[in-house]
Amino acid sequence: EFVRIVQQQTSVKYDKERNDPKAFINDLAPKILERVFTADQDKYQQIANVLARGAHRKQFLLYAQDEDVQQKLEKYHLSGSLLDAPQDYLAVINSNIGGQKTDGVIEQQIDHNVSLKESGEVVGEVTITREHNGGNTKYPRWNAVNKDYMRIFIPKGSTLLHSTGFESYTPPKDRTYTGAFQQDERLRIINQTREEKPQYNLEKSIQHNKTVFSGWTTTRPQETSKVTIKYKLPFKLANRQSFYSLITQKQAGTAGSRYNLTVDYPKDYTLSWQNTSVNISRENGALKANTILRTDQYFGGVFRP
Repeated sequence: EFVRIVQQQTSVKYDKERNDPKAFINDLAPKILERVFTADQDKYQQIANVLARGAHRKQFLLYAQDEDVQQKLEKYHLSGSLLDAPQDYLAVINSNIGGQKTDGVIEQQIDHNVSLKESGEVVGEVTITREHNGGNTKYPRWNAVNKDYMRIFIPKGSTLLHSTGFESYTPPKDRTYTGAFQQDERLRIINQTREEKPQYNLEKSIQHNKTVFSGWTTTRPQETSKVTIKYKLPFKLANRQSFYSLITQKQAGTAGSRYNLTVDYPKDYTLSWQNTSVNISRENGALKANTILRTDQYFGGVFRP
């Protein structure tokens, strides 16, 4: 309810003459800090627990201009950076562009299927389902159409096999930068890697040392949308003792998507060792995990014939 009230205050009920929608947050933040720093001593542990949980769940991120401090923030995963992965990796990042505040009523589910082939090849398939629960709330900005620019981060060098669900779009026109305006160097490097896939209504690029497939989705109130990509990973597993690992990262600032992982492997192989942050079950010759991505997750296993 707190989030709804804040969104209403900063989007609808702000002073139109002053025209400073975020003034409410500017006024609220000092009050919160004052309560934290003047809290009774017996509240310190509770406050510390809340802050630690928020950092672990990436509900707030830290940044420092001092490079040494920033490196420590990266080391302890407090900066929100995308992690380097030795093998498989997945992150689904949504950007609400023109969808008002509808992210607050979107429930997202990620179904991630990984197939370990006898040849050593690894094929991944990711399906993202977004359900819009708005349309009849008392907050008008939660009743609008959700317009989402979705980016799916997977290991660099992955090959797209198939995709469905992204909507057709018109690429933005090239812009000429004049005067003091210039293109950000990091954006320029990303733009050099962009490759259109018009048959799938998506775009491929390289960002943060990951292959990224991105495109647009629209989800109307009380409806669902679904996007699927299938791809071959850029590495092969060894034949006699195959080690496979996966890092799945949540999007910072979100409550967390439902995440269903399935790992299929050859029938004559057995899982001899595993190290995982989620509970794994074995069903019909496959490994399965079902969780909420409140935090980043990992899985590692050794498969032997």
